[in-house]
Amino acid sequence: MNGEYIQDERRFRELNADVLLGARRKFGNISVDLMAGGNQMRRKLNRNNVLVNDFYTRGIYTLTNGRLLQPLYEVSERQVNSVYGSAEVSYNGYLYVNGTVRNDWFSTLSPQNRSILYPSITASFIFTDAFRDRMPAWMDYGKLRVAYAEVGSDTDV
Repeated sequence: MNGEYIQDERRFRELNADVLLGARRKFGNISVDLMAGGNQMRRKLNRNNVLVNDFYTRGIYTLTNGRLLQPLYEVSERQVNSVYGSAEVSYNGYLYVNGTVRNDWFSTLSPQNRSILYPSITASFIFTDAFRDRMPAWMDYGKLRVAYAEVGSDTDV
């Protein structure tokens, strides 16, 4: 091979639109925080690539100076629509239960498998706050936490 030259041009555009709403309420010792939202993401990539091999003349880097010309043009488009929400319920500032849910619809997946749901739940107990009078002086903060979550993605990680 007598040289190689690549000319690569890429144009990338991504547009995101978001909405988010939240509410907080207290009922005596119980606090409730709610959040709901949505997102739409659109992405487009245009790629124009030309590979030239085997130069006629060494050291001249142009598309017309090669025996083998390999052009490539690609267009990639992707859209994801999402809705999500979360809720937190707490008691006396030491016992918490949190839940989240998200649903994504991916343009890159087949219509029958396009929707993916991701739930999660967490429970926390801050025992140093709950039993403040009975804790040893050397222990400032202690918490127990358990959680469960599911995740997912489309073909474009």
